[in-house]
Amino acid sequence: MLPDLVALARDAFLPWSSTQLLEAARELPSREGIEEEQQGAGAQADPLLELLLEHPEQAAAYLPEECWPVDPVERLAAEMSLPPWLAGRLANEYGEETARRLATCLLEPATLDLRVNLARVTREEALRRLSGEIGHPVSTTPWSPLGLRIGRRLNLAGTAASRSGWIEVEDEGSQVIALAVDSPRSGVIVDACAGAGGKTLALADLVLGPAARRQHAPASPLIVACDVSRSRLDKLTARAAKAGLENLLRIVCIPPEGDLPPSVPEADLILVDAPCSGLGTLRRSPDMKLRHGPEDVDRFRRLQVAILDRWAPRVRRGGRLAYATCSILRAENEEVAETFGASHPEFAVSPSEWALEHLPAGCHRQGFIHIDPLLTQTDGFFLALWRKR
Repeated sequence: MLPDLVALARDAFLPWSSTQLLEAARELPSREGIEEEQQGAGAQADPLLELLLEHPEQAAAYLPEECWPVDPVERLAAEMSLPPWLAGRLANEYGEETARRLATCLLEPATLDLRVNLARVTREEALRRLSGEIGHPVSTTPWSPLGLRIGRRLNLAGTAASRSGWIEVEDEGSQVIALAVDSPRSGVIVDACAGAGGKTLALADLVLGPAARRQHAPASPLIVACDVSRSRLDKLTARAAKAGLENLLRIVCIPPEGDLPPSVPEADLILVDAPCSGLGTLRRSPDMKLRHGPEDVDRFRRLQVAILDRWAPRVRRGGRLAYATCSILRAENEEVAETFGASHPEFAVSPSEWALEHLPAGCHRQGFIHIDPLLTQTDGFFLALWRKR
């Protein structure tokens, strides 16, 4: 492996320079010891390896000028540690230069982002308390007024801020989606794929506000959290209780297919935070690129369209339907939105007012919202919004 490592160092793909790596090669076992191992295994000594061990300061001159695949997509895949199919899709959808920059961002470790529960505390007070507890710098997030950011991963479970229900671990990109759906201040809001409730609780924080929670104002919206998994909804119930929201949410477990139960009302806003490949979260979950292949993306796309079709009739006239994923691929994003729009002319694209005011221009394309590590230093998310005519 040593010649490959020297080539990587020469091309600046290792934290060591070529000189540092070659110096380290001197610490390897002696040439005699390696020859004995190879002879015992019936193998021949590698001339380049012998050269590296005897004269590491000269070895770089013997390496070929080009050690990478000639095909641009294959090289992108090799350099950025991507499956070839994914490198090909990114290059096709973003162009090679932007795809390379985005893939580079996806290799960087993610920050630890938190959402402050405004029912319990202000963001400023949470920042002061948490900074004093953990001994690491804590900053406010640049886009979300609910968020805090820590530059490294830490276990915060033992902090008073966490035990008091002041903070929830949630990427700023997820918080931005909750902000960008332009939640109504009254009526009915449904989170159709609530899961463990990250966006559900963020929506509650945004639309209810501390005063409404204390007074249980009659104008406060009803928030209904739905999912096909009872175990995920049980986690949401526990998190809602910790945040002081258990009396303000309705939890409904729905069947995976068929008619929705009568306990799910018509809504002024329905958020479909759809199941997806999760490729926008590669900074946090790099295994996603190996867990899913192109056939999985196609399967998710069919499921996403089916979920939108299922929930569209529950949107009231004049109400809005929001579709979100944590994917960076057109197949799960624009293609799904375009398929739904073509088959549902009663829904018109309705760009987010909050996003138009607060997010960079590059995040807005064809009336849809894109955020990712390159544009906003967040995980990758997509959001489409429609209004029912």
